[in-house]
Amino acid sequence: MALYFPLMINLKGKRCLVVGAGGVAARKVKSLLECEAQVTVVSKKACSDIEKLAQEGKIKLIEKSFSPEDLDGNFLVFAASDDPITNRLAAIEAAKRGIPVNVADSPELSTFIVPSFLRKGHLTISVSTGGKSPRLARRLKEWIESNIPSGVEELLSKLEKERSFVKKSGLSMVEKVNFYDEIIDRSGILKKKGDIEN
Repeated sequence: MALYFPLMINLKGKRCLVVGAGGVAARKVKSLLECEAQVTVVSKKACSDIEKLAQEGKIKLIEKSFSPEDLDGNFLVFAASDDPITNRLAAIEAAKRGIPVNVADSPELSTFIVPSFLRKGHLTISVSTGGKSPRLARRLKEWIESNIPSGVEELLSKLEKERSFVKKSGLSMVEKVNFYDEIIDRSGILKKKGDIEN
């Protein structure tokens, strides 16, 4: 199995195709919409969540069987139908066109995989097992989420505000690191549970 390169990608305004319209596809669609992608779903029938998003004008729903031409003009493809043959066809045809494709539960057919991830505001943490055990990745993600201290989002906002000052400050790289570390340390949010102040 391949060792995957971790990558965060900007999908704002990018055309993304989801093949299939069941529960798995709906989760992919919602994640894509959070990233402001332009989402098209192709499927003969759709679950209620997908239908609702289409009725609200948030996605384009094409109610028909998948055909290779559906891939044209798309930046990214998710093959998430309940038909393995359709998913395989979408993967093969996307690869021929040089379009990155993820096939639900088939890393061997995928050119990329999606890690288990959590979001708290602009903080995103992802966990991947390289497709070996999605369940373990999910459990680790849940553990991390339950251990993230409160105040992280506020600290991130403070650090963001300080960035413009630091960029113009003329500080050396070491001084910049020390400046940020001091803010983070003063916040106290990264202290281990059970740490006692002297």
